[in-house]
Amino acid sequence: MGVVYRARDRVLEREVALKLIRPERAADAERAYREALEHDPHFAMARGSLGLLLIQFLGQPEEGREMLTRALEDASDASQREHLHLRATHRQFVAGDLEGALDDYRFISELYPDYMVPYNNSGRILLQQSRFEDAAEMFERAHRVHPRSAVPLWNLWFLSAQRLKDPIGAERAARSLVDLLPDNAHAEHMLAWSFVMQRRFAEAEDGMRATLEIDPAHAWGLPNLGHLLLRRGAADEAVNVYRELLARAREGSLETDVPHATLCLGLALMDAGRESEARQVAAEAAQALEAREEAGPLAPAEEALRAALLATAGQESDARALLEPLMRHEDPPAALWFSLARTWAVLGDRDQALACLQRADTVGHEDMHMILVGPSFASIRDDPVVESLAPRGPAPAS
Repeated sequence: MGVVYRARDRVLEREVALKLIRPERAADAERAYREALEHDPHFAMARGSLGLLLIQFLGQPEEGREMLTRALEDASDASQREHLHLRATHRQFVAGDLEGALDDYRFISELYPDYMVPYNNSGRILLQQSRFEDAAEMFERAHRVHPRSAVPLWNLWFLSAQRLKDPIGAERAARSLVDLLPDNAHAEHMLAWSFVMQRRFAEAEDGMRATLEIDPAHAWGLPNLGHLLLRRGAADEAVNVYRELLARAREGSLETDVPHATLCLGLALMDAGRESEARQVAAEAAQALEAREEAGPLAPAEEALRAALLATAGQESDARALLEPLMRHEDPPAALWFSLARTWAVLGDRDQALACLQRADTVGHEDMHMILVGPSFASIRDDPVVESLAPRGPAPAS
C-alpha cells in the first residue's frame, strides 16, 4: 500500500469496523480500529470510535476517555460533521456534560437530518436521565433515517421491554431486528420474549426453539425453553432441558448460573412427581453454595438463592432463618428484592413474595416479566398484582 494511506482506504477501514460493533464482536472491532490507527495515527474518527468501544463494550473507560480526548485534538482535518460528532461524544463520555451533548447532537441533526448517530446518542442520554418516552422517540427517529442499522432497534427493544414495559413496542422492534438479521439468535430470542410478555406462550416456545436452531449455546434460549415447557405442564421435557442446561454450564459451553439452573431442575423434578430426587438435587446445590463461603461470604442474592434451594429440599425452617437477616438488609438493590421474592414464592408465602416484587419494581428491576415463566414464581404468577408488575400491553388488533 506504501506510505500513503489513501482517504478511501481510511473510510473503508472505518466502515468495516463499524459493521463489526456488536457486543459479541467487540474484540474484532477493536483490532480493526487499531489497525486503521497504525496506518494513520491521526485518523480522528477511528480513534474516537475506538474510545467509545473501550468505554461501552470492553470495560476500559479510562483508556476510552483518553482516546476520545486525543481524537478531538486530532480532529482539525476531519469533516465538519465528524468534528461536531467528536465534540458531542467528548462532552457526553468525558466531560459528563449531558445537556451540552444533547445540544450538540440537536445542532448536528439540524445540519445533517439524515445522520443516524445523533438521534441514537441522544436517546442513550435521555435513557440515562430516565426520560424514557423521549428516548423512545429518538431511537425511532434513528431507525427511520437508517433502517438498515440494528443499533437503534436494539436500544428500542431494551427500552420497550425493560423500562416502558411495552410488549407491543418490543415485538415491533424485535420483528424489525429479525428481518434485518435473520441469522441472529439474539434477535430471535428478543421476539420470543416479546411473546412471553404478551402471554403468547406457544409462540414464545416456538421462538425459543428457533433461537436454539441458530445458536444451540444461546445463554437465554435454553433456560427459557425449559421454563415454557414447565409452564405448559410438560415437566418431563422440562427436566431434560434443565439437565442439558446444567451439563453445558458445568463444562463451560454455555454461560448461565449453575445454582439457579439447579433450582429450576429441582422444581421441575418436583412437578414431575420425583420428589425424592428433587430434594436431593436441591440439597446438594445448597451445600455447594455453603461450601463456597469458605472462600468469602456469599453475596446477599446468592444467600437468597441458597434459601430457595433449601426450601425446595424441604428444609423450610433453615430457609426462613437465612431470609430473616436478608429482609433487614440496608437499602437492598432491585436484584436482591427479586431474589427474595423468588424464595418467598418457593416457600409458598404469597404476601411476602408479592411485597418483595413490588419493592423490586419500585427500585427499577428490569425484567419483571420473568415472573410469568420462572418456575420459582409458579405459586403467585396468577395473582392480579402480577398484571400491574408485568403488563401484557394492549390486545393485538383483530
